[in-house]
Amino acid sequence: MDAKTTSSKSDERTPIAKLQTSKSYSHLDMELGAHGMHVTKYDAEKLSSMKVFAYVKGTVLNNWMLWFDLLLVIIVSLSIAALLYPHPQITSKINENRKELTDLTKYLGGLAVFLLGFYTSVSVGRWWRLRTSGVGNIWSATSQLTLYISTFVTRDEEVISAIQRVGRGSMALVFKAQRGEMNDLNDLHERGILTEQEVRCLEGWKSNLAESIWTWAAALVHKLHSDGLIKNDQVLWTLLDRVNLGRSGAALIGAQLGTQLPMQYVHLLCLLVKTYTFVTATLAGMFIAVDLQAAADDKWVIIFYNLFSAMLLPFLYNALLVINYEIANPFGCDEMDFPDEKYDKGIQGDAKSYVDAGRNLPSWCTTGKK
Repeated sequence: MDAKTTSSKSDERTPIAKLQTSKSYSHLDMELGAHGMHVTKYDAEKLSSMKVFAYVKGTVLNNWMLWFDLLLVIIVSLSIAALLYPHPQITSKINENRKELTDLTKYLGGLAVFLLGFYTSVSVGRWWRLRTSGVGNIWSATSQLTLYISTFVTRDEEVISAIQRVGRGSMALVFKAQRGEMNDLNDLHERGILTEQEVRCLEGWKSNLAESIWTWAAALVHKLHSDGLIKNDQVLWTLLDRVNLGRSGAALIGAQLGTQLPMQYVHLLCLLVKTYTFVTATLAGMFIAVDLQAAADDKWVIIFYNLFSAMLLPFLYNALLVINYEIANPFGCDEMDFPDEKYDKGIQGDAKSYVDAGRNLPSWCTTGKK
């Protein structure tokens, strides 16, 4: 199959490509890919204003587990209040030890804040590393190989297209591996990422594909050197270094996602947050019963105040747990995961721009012209 045929097939609007569309909300932009909608951009200015209270789409408030925990706090608090309200002798003892009970929740809350802060810092750092040193290196390697080969070696469309397919294929294989979709690679051909022959070749070893596919790029560089198109060793080693950059990006993603944070630490942290949630809900129920017996009116205000006090911090702590869980593997199909279709089009578009720039050189950088 020649380069022109490959290029024309890549430009066809496949069934998946036809699904691609975008949707804009007041604070974020989303793009529909093969696996659903993904957030591609958000308006930080609007989220920094008081409008933040009106936004749910794309936020942690859209998580049902968080609201379930909040409902559980309300149920536990009201149930304990209902059980204790008819027993003034018990509520009087609770009132005598109210300060000690309140201090207990403060100690638990302080420990939870410390551990959550460290956990979130590690998780966000890990997420950013996956984007910059993982996805970023694959993207950068493909762009740089296209730039250097088209400038110093050859502008053969078949060679340039092959380099782009390796980079796009590595990126797509990263997403497929994390989504558990490695049993069927045919969609890589349907989406125009790889040729049918290349897909069949991948099925020949089907192990560590996102990383090992860069062997094709190294073999292509070796072939160009053997054919005499790479004129000196400096260019050769520069190209091989770029190949290794792409391979290292895929390797980093595999290593990071293949090694979770220590289970004992995560278990203890989650246990602490859930314990704090139940302790806070229990004490809120006790204090509601105590305050209702002491108050002649404004009973609804008392109930609301104690429930709000019981819900606020547990809600925030559980929200941080949810966020840490959702960003642990950003290569899935959720809204806040990395937009694979956007990255694929970005790699393809950037590589094309370098080739186009090389075909439209001004006179001052053309050999033999002033």
